Amino acid sequence: MTQTSSPVPLDSLGENEKQERRPTPHSFHSIPTWRLVLLSTHKLTEVESSLCLGLFLSLLDTTIVATIFYTLGRDFEASPTLVNWTILSYTLAYVGCAVIYANISNTIGRRNANVSAFVIFIAFSLGAGFAQSIDQLIVCRTFQGVGGAGLYSLTLVIFPEITTPRMHPWVGSIIGMVVAISGVLGPVLGGILARYTSWRWVFWINGPIGSIALIIFAFSWPPQVQFVPLGTRSIRRLDVVGCILLIAASVLFVFAFQDAGLDPHNWHSALFPVSLAVSVFCWIALLAWEFATDRYWSQSIDSVIPLRLFKHRIFATSAIVTMLTGFTYFVVVYSIPFRFEIMNLKSPLGAGLGILPLVGSSATGSILAGFLNSKYDLTFYARVAGSCLVLIGAGLLSTLSNTLQVQNTTYGYQTFVGLGFGLIVAGTTIMVSYEMERRDRATAQGIIAQFRIFGGSLGVAASSAIRGAVDTRELGGPVSPQVISSLTPADTNIRQSYTDAFSESMIVCTIVASASVVVGVLSFKRTAVRGEAKGIQTEQARKGQGEKDEKDAAEAVHQHDRSVFPFELSIAQKKG
Repeated sequence: MTQTSSPVPLDSLGENEKQERRPTPHSFHSIPTWRLVLLSTHKLTEVESSLCLGLFLSLLDTTIVATIFYTLGRDFEASPTLVNWTILSYTLAYVGCAVIYANISNTIGRRNANVSAFVIFIAFSLGAGFAQSIDQLIVCRTFQGVGGAGLYSLTLVIFPEITTPRMHPWVGSIIGMVVAISGVLGPVLGGILARYTSWRWVFWINGPIGSIALIIFAFSWPPQVQFVPLGTRSIRRLDVVGCILLIAASVLFVFAFQDAGLDPHNWHSALFPVSLAVSVFCWIALLAWEFATDRYWSQSIDSVIPLRLFKHRIFATSAIVTMLTGFTYFVVVYSIPFRFEIMNLKSPLGAGLGILPLVGSSATGSILAGFLNSKYDLTFYARVAGSCLVLIGAGLLSTLSNTLQVQNTTYGYQTFVGLGFGLIVAGTTIMVSYEMERRDRATAQGIIAQFRIFGGSLGVAASSAIRGAVDTRELGGPVSPQVISSLTPADTNIRQSYTDAFSESMIVCTIVASASVVVGVLSFKRTAVRGEAKGIQTEQARKGQGEKDEKDAAEAVHQHDRSVFPFELSIAQKKG
């Protein structure tokens, strides 16, 4: 019988022994059977916890301002337009940098990229808390969004790389839960902090929590000797032109509609058509540049958005579904707390607590997606079912009426949106691990992140535009934060105006969600066993018969596991 030696921790070996035991592309054929042992359980837990915490904080800040919106306007004596920029500046930076950070990590390494994202996010979170004017707050929120984009996209990239293929469905569930829950908890936490402390703690809280996450990540990340070489790329391969065009195209497109929506008169100003025209030009230029890069300079430049990814039907349709459901989800997360404050005269805390059903349902959807995909690739059904649930929830929310008391159905309708969003977030993350090649996974996850936030930003912009148009039509102009913060039951005209704006926003979301269902159906694929879908059965590879089979098996496992096992702690070899 053959006996398998016990794994030997690399930390117990000398430098020469470490080098001898490290696998190389040329040594695998001489190892009949072998395996790479991942990070020890506690190390893996530490890395994953720090990643989840960073992701949680970055997404928390996309919505945490929702319940302190009018408080900021009152304290800084700022107009709704300026206050709205505290949200817009963060989301625009988020939109512009998600894909770019994923690409940069291919050049400077995952660890360095994630540490830089933490540092930027923490530093400017503290700066936002110390802001003495609305302008200072907007600037800090912009740079905070840059760091937040890195924490978001890099978590989606690193998580699947440090876990086994069998864990990928549950990785998708974990990421989906964090994404869904953090966005919903933003208004809740914002309301609690505004009620019992100061709005400044909405930003200061990122300092101590983010620092803890950064320290855990830095100390739990393994030393270089424990890595299976993944091959970082030269800085000269970074697609600088593509990055600039992507930022300009994304930011200007959202800005054009957001700015016009803040004041109905802006629709007729020169800024709107100019911003929109420049954005369209940048999108066209980006497509042309990426096409030229793929065709002529693919050996020297790594495209920020490889067009070959969008030739993959399932990935392309999944990205569009992600964008469309992000549109509806962000509108719901922002609009319902405003509805509780204006329609039902709730405090910021009460408004935040009012969307807790969205938290539970989002988490449930993410867990369900992981369970469904644990054996079979059912990501198609997760996308379609999730889109249908979001459609139902948005349609039902559009029927809410103008009542001073909270309608109990409000809580129930939220659960449809949350459950659907959770299914889609987790399912899309799992899809990237199943469908994309190793070289494209980092960029693909970054694109998915970018599409989700881009859709959410468009949703917030559309909601603001609708609210501004309705206020002008029914009230003669926007309502100041000072008036909103002192509403009484007698202010029925303001409350009715917001009811109409909310209903119209939900109708738009229903239309967008309908499009998401259609696109989701177009992503149909035949169900396959997870291992077959990947094209590799690890256990079968390890049981290859004969010398040729053993070599083929080792090579198959090598090519597969190197793409998902970036860390090496030990190697087990067979001894005849």
